[in-house]
Amino acid sequence: MTLTSSSTPTAPNCLSTEPRASLTELAESPARWGIPVSCVGEFMRVVTHPTLFNPPHSAEEACEAVARLLSSPSATLLNPGRGYAHLLMESVRDGGTVGNLV
Repeated sequence: MTLTSSSTPTAPNCLSTEPRASLTELAESPARWGIPVSCVGEFMRVVTHPTLFNPPHSAEEACEAVARLLSSPSATLLNPGRGYAHLLMESVRDGGTVGNLV
């Protein structure tokens, strides 16, 4: 599978050359790889943010980029396990973590 064909997934255009090449290599590889579900929302938040991109990507463009990545046969969407919320709250409390550091 190649990512250069219009009928196959591609790494998002908003990525710089090196990260885009790494994602392309992963997506074209038979090796299993994953994207944490929380990163999907964060990616969309960042690429559609008008302060970070001029012009920002549209919601549709962000969704299409994620769909292309996840259409790789070797990709897996990683979901947190049952203990995730407890561990997150514990680490936030113990570390006094707030804001963008969470």
